[in-house]
Amino acid sequence: MSYCKKCPYCGIDFVTNDRRAVFCSRHCARIVTNTKRYSLAREKLEQRLCRTCGKSLALTKALPSSQQKYCGNSCATTAKWTRPSYRFHQSQVHSTGRHFYWHVCLQCGQSFGNYIKTSISKFCSVKCKNRHQISRRLATCAYCGKNFVTLNRPKRGKFCSCRCYTLKRQAMSKETYLPSPQPKRVCLRCGKNFFDYKHPYTLLRKFCSVKCARQYAFADSAARQRMRKIRLLHVFPVKDTKIEVALQDELRKRGIKFVTHISLIICQPDIFLPEARLVVFADGDYWHGCPIHYPIPTKRQQEYIDRDSYQVAYLTRLGYRVLRFWEHEIKKDVVACVDRIVNVAAGVTSKFGQNRLIQI
Repeated sequence: MSYCKKCPYCGIDFVTNDRRAVFCSRHCARIVTNTKRYSLAREKLEQRLCRTCGKSLALTKALPSSQQKYCGNSCATTAKWTRPSYRFHQSQVHSTGRHFYWHVCLQCGQSFGNYIKTSISKFCSVKCKNRHQISRRLATCAYCGKNFVTLNRPKRGKFCSCRCYTLKRQAMSKETYLPSPQPKRVCLRCGKNFFDYKHPYTLLRKFCSVKCARQYAFADSAARQRMRKIRLLHVFPVKDTKIEVALQDELRKRGIKFVTHISLIICQPDIFLPEARLVVFADGDYWHGCPIHYPIPTKRQQEYIDRDSYQVAYLTRLGYRVLRFWEHEIKKDVVACVDRIVNVAAGVTSKFGQNRLIQI
């Protein structure tokens, strides 16, 4: 059902389905409501005097008359603590069931009461607390013993300067955190003399450094072999390189089955074809020391070159075919590299010794 009404603010006739509607829009309703609130809040009632200081107090309709007895918070607080119901002895109990205690202000010397029994409550007001902290006092430096003037604060003013503070901290650290050393001990690896401290976790210390401890642990050949087997089971690297991904994508396009980073006794090849017993490595030009780009290898590159040569010789002795591709070869023509892999794998015999071609 539609109703035809007239807006009391702008005077426009409007049609609405709500019979309780008064204004034509929210804009008109908001203006009228805010105007009424403002006029109600500013409308003054009777004149009243503050109960503490006696100043005239203009009452308004914004607050009930029971809350308009004082001109401000300071007068209300003063009246609260001077009220007879709050002035009683420490042994008495307030109407709320809590004990009430009296203290003496450190700044002005006046007595004041609250519910805190400990020495935390030291000042009767924030003004007295600020005045007490701003005031100065004579103190003695805890390091050099010199007298100096500092702020009147309980946790400040222990040292006359930053230099004394730093020297005191250094002295405390040497006394507290560095215990007296025990007699010298001899390292089981290098034979060097070293001091040991009386800490629980170093009572059984036998080596002068972590390096000597590791060298002593891997001195046994059985321990080295055991650690080598454990490391071969770890998949490394976690993320394949770009040249490895390029070879893998091309092999997948041709439907060739392969596995990546499988443990083969002494190494983890980048790509391994189990049926063809073919091992493929994708070597970076920098890390593996490409002779074209790096004719004079560094010490690290020479170590990688020697390791790669040993791996190729060892795997060939076990009956594997090994192919190594340089980074620039794969980036230049990855299809040619995969063609070479297919051609080599096509003529390899199976691991059972039967002279048959591997169909790929």
